[in-house]
Amino acid sequence: MRDHLRRKVNDAKGSLPSGAREPIVNDDFADVYGILYAITADGYSHEELVKYTEYIERKWSETLTNFWRAYPNH
Repeated sequence: MRDHLRRKVNDAKGSLPSGAREPIVNDDFADVYGILYAITADGYSHEELVKYTEYIERKWSETLTNFWRAYPNH
């Protein structure tokens, strides 16, 4: 699977516009992190918890987007 992806990306390099960065296939999964949160609260409905969880996801996504914009080579 990774070799297939690497070949496809390599084949597509020639069609990238001038000045585009070199595409990278990162298959070193030791550098991948995951976070799992469980949201619970007494006195709140399932719908309220879903709404709050979606809010947290949006804020987390915005934070990561801002980070990658500020530190593109990080």
